[in-house]
Amino acid sequence: MYIATVVLALPTIAFAQEATDAPTDVTTTEATEPVTPSYHYDMYRNELPTCFDYRKALDIGRNECTWHFIFHRLREAFEEQSKQDWALKWHCHGGLTRDLMTLTGVESHDQWIPALESMCANALEKVSKDNVEQDASWDRIKDANVDLEECFQGGTFLNEEYGNLYQKESEFLRRGGYDHYFYIGEDPRLNDYFPTTEESYQGGVAIKEFYYEAEKKFLSPPATFNANSCAKTSAAMCCWSKDRQYNDNNGGCSLGHCVNQGPGDNTDLCWIDDASGVFPYPNEKQERSLHCHGLSWSALETDDNDDVINDSAKWNNLYFVSLYDHLYQRGYVDSITDSYDFEGESPMCGCVEDMPAVARADCTEAIGHANYTVYQDQETGMLQIDYKEDTFEIEFRACQGWQYKDDITPQKYQEAADIHRLGLRHQSNDLSALVFKQYLEGKTSTKFTDEYEKTVIGYKYPEVNKNDAQREKVCRAAFEQKFPNKEWMKYVPEEEKEEEE
Repeated sequence: MYIATVVLALPTIAFAQEATDAPTDVTTTEATEPVTPSYHYDMYRNELPTCFDYRKALDIGRNECTWHFIFHRLREAFEEQSKQDWALKWHCHGGLTRDLMTLTGVESHDQWIPALESMCANALEKVSKDNVEQDASWDRIKDANVDLEECFQGGTFLNEEYGNLYQKESEFLRRGGYDHYFYIGEDPRLNDYFPTTEESYQGGVAIKEFYYEAEKKFLSPPATFNANSCAKTSAAMCCWSKDRQYNDNNGGCSLGHCVNQGPGDNTDLCWIDDASGVFPYPNEKQERSLHCHGLSWSALETDDNDDVINDSAKWNNLYFVSLYDHLYQRGYVDSITDSYDFEGESPMCGCVEDMPAVARADCTEAIGHANYTVYQDQETGMLQIDYKEDTFEIEFRACQGWQYKDDITPQKYQEAADIHRLGLRHQSNDLSALVFKQYLEGKTSTKFTDEYEKTVIGYKYPEVNKNDAQREKVCRAAFEQKFPNKEWMKYVPEEEKEEEE
């Protein structure tokens, strides 16, 4: 983002003349100087290029490094000083706007807001490069005997067992209390219904404790992922077919009904296409509940550093999506093809280009936060921002994007004076909406979105967010276009056909 070089010339300051006929000698000069306090007049003699003094540091909290917050704090300082007796002795041409231009080093009144925004973005980028550990290990989870490669495929005890990894005592009390349970507490190893094995329990503890590392350091690529993974889409996704945990308000697993129960349904499987064949899955008789959730990062390098944390923390995000949010907190496990309902082989988590074709997926993005101090530098006269040590933190939140709209191009989007007048509709928690937003911002291109759309079929059809009927419609159309010589009919294994006969 463009920031003009600061102009260090003094602003024009006109002193009010005292009502006197005294001759222009030393006595008169002294009479026209501010009366009190002398410190503030020293500001003028020290050649600060602003009308007023902004050298007192402003504390900028976790979510406060925005142009709006900084502007209001500077305006408060301006107004407080402008009302002082000494300030009434002169007039500052340009007022607050001129001071803001000087503080941010721009030459036009419409540039100081972008300059403040850029200052915060640049500060966060610098913190992420200079103050945050890079390529941090996954040892805490590995030390709990979790084979990450096998886990992402849908294996290990974490996927194959039943039992809770996380629970609240209040949820047991709310569901009948001691009339339904012998044990009520937070230790799932003591549960009377599907007590958790020691191995699963320790795996859950490791996943929970690893969260504190994932929000402070940038993780290294786990398992089979590497620095060049997902080269076709710059996106990753997990899809689950089973729920192992009850009493967490997520999925179908509940007291007495946990075996072969699915996760919360948010998508449809369109088809499986692997070495063993092509298997379509129309949703005519209500397909098994499935859940997909993904993440996406910049595929192209740009001057826009707004997504620097989301890009650097993509493996942190994968941890959050795969292990913390969905496994530990909700108990979602097993890949789609681990379920008896579906043929073929697919991983539980992988690059989007390696996953089965589905209608849609939820989405999480990583956001960076830090605390700073902002003040006017004595030497340059411009604003200086300093990072407060040990305050950096990564937040994982539902991603924010735009529903696909075919008449909006990256050029039209980036040149728009007000993007909210383009007719775009906001969509949260939707992977396709985030990918489309990244496309409009110049962080990806059709080369990548075309590959993405081969897996997440509803990329250009926001109606898939509504219901199964819309997902079925979009999946069928895409299948018939991709496989014109195959029938849109659910695959039934030969042994099942024989049983039906």
